[in-house]
Formats: sequence, structure tokens, C-alpha cells
Amino acid sequence: MAIESRTWRETIIRDAHARLLQVRQEQMADAGGLIVAKDQAHARLVRDQVEKIVGEPVELVIADEPESSARIAAFRESDAPWIVAVKMISEGVDIPRLRVGVYLTNVRSDLFLWQWVGRFIRFVGDVEGSQAAHLFIPAHPDLLTYAGRFVSSASTCCRRRSWCASRGKTGRQPSCATPGRAHPRWRSWRRRRWRGG
Repeated sequence: MAIESRTWRETIIRDAHARLLQVRQEQMADAGGLIVAKDQAHARLVRDQVEKIVGEPVELVIADEPESSARIAAFRESDAPWIVAVKMISEGVDIPRLRVGVYLTNVRSDLFLWQWVGRFIRFVGDVEGSQAAHLFIPAHPDLLTYAGRFVSSASTCCRRRSWCASRGKTGRQPSCATPGRAHPRWRSWRRRRWRGG
């Protein structure tokens, strides 16, 4: 599979890091990136590869390690560029500064993908301008189908919010536009060729 290819991973990581640097320069100075790996051994390989590319230490979070929650909290409050995890940051973890994601796991569940996407589409109230998220996923047919559904759902939310605003409606807006919750202004599903099953 593509996620096993060192060359493929390096291409994706370099593209993602370039995008993260752009986001830090143009939108959010402390923007961070999350790479989700398939297992602990894979996560360590990915972490080492990212460190060589970016030239600085990268946080690694593995569920079996007792200090993993503290590492996530420290990353949330820091301005470190990258964190690599297996599954710990897919659900229930709020790191609003995450803006770039790389999906290097072999999990093809729509629920897992949606939970992972949810880590990036957070609206931060004190950030001016675009708050787009940039997500890099393998071009596996299942993942692209799930991504298409998510784009459709987010677009519907944007249209509802625009309709309410154009008519002067106040009060509750669609939940995906509420500060601190999932926000629809994201883009850049990067499609890379998926090799193998």
C-alpha cells in the first residue's frame, strides 16, 4: 500500500509541510499539523521521517505510553509544527490550531475519517481571515467517497448560514459554524495515487 512506501510518504510529508509553512505565514503563526499512522511501529518510522524533513523534533503520541495525554496537552499549548499519532487524536481531543493533516493509516472507516477531519475544522474566534484546513489523504476509492460526502455536508452548512445572514436572521446558526466547533471552511483534499489494496 502507498502508506508503506517511504518515497510516497516523503512526497506527501514535504507537500504537507510546505502547506503548513504557508498557513503559518499567511493565516495562523502557530498553526500545527497532525499525521495519523497505522500502528506504533509505523508511527515511529513516520516521526523519524518528518524530523529529517523539517529539521526539528516531532511529538509522538502512542496510547500505551502513560504520558501520552500530557504530550497532547503540551502540543496544544505550544507552537510546535507537527505531532504524529496512531488513533489517540481521532476523537475527543481539541487542538484548535491544527490546520494541516496527513492520513497515513490503513483505516478506511467513514466514522474514523470523519472524526479525524473534525480535528482540523475548528473555528478560532480571534483569528482573522481564512481558517481553511488542508488535508492530505490517499486517493483510495472508499476514502474519496467519504470525503465527497463530507464536502457536500459542509457546503450545505455554508449555504444555510449564508441564507440566514442574508435575511437578517439571528439566533442559533448551524452547529458547524459555531465557534469552538467544527467549521465548514476547509479545502485541499490532496489526492495521491493509491498503490495496492
